[in-house]
Parts: sequence; C-alpha cells; structure tokens
Amino acid sequence: MWSQVPTPQRVRYMMKYRQLLEANQDDIAREITREHGKSLSDSAGDVFRGYEVVEHAQSFNSLNMGETMNNVAKNVDI
Repeated sequence: MWSQVPTPQRVRYMMKYRQLLEANQDDIAREITREHGKSLSDSAGDVFRGYEVVEHAQSFNSLNMGETMNNVAKNVDI
C-alpha cells in the first residue's frame, strides 16, 4: 500500500518513473495518439505535462519540511 511506503522511497520511485518517461516519451506519445486520436504534437504535450507532475512529486521530501510526517522510515515518524 502506497501510504505505507516511506517518503524517501516514494521519491526514488518517482525518479525511476521519470527516467522511464524520458526514455520512452516518443512511444508513449504515439500510443496516446493511437488510443485517443490526438495529433502527435498534442500527445507529446500530454507526456511533457505528465513529466512535470513527476518532477514535482520528486520534491516531496523538501515540500514536507516543517510538517509532521508519518512513516518516513519503517515505523518512524518525524
């Protein structure tokens, strides 16, 4: 369950996800075009916006500073 994954590990998952998006962005855009009938440039824009969301998710560690966080490590709250 995602809520049980410590924040630093979540960020590492997002970093890997970003790498995969970047490596496969053209294929993903073509698949969006095939499935939704969008132009390839519109689909590429969708992939880029998704990439931006993942980049934002990578900053969760610093965004949570000053907040109470549960389960930052196995059964450790700060």
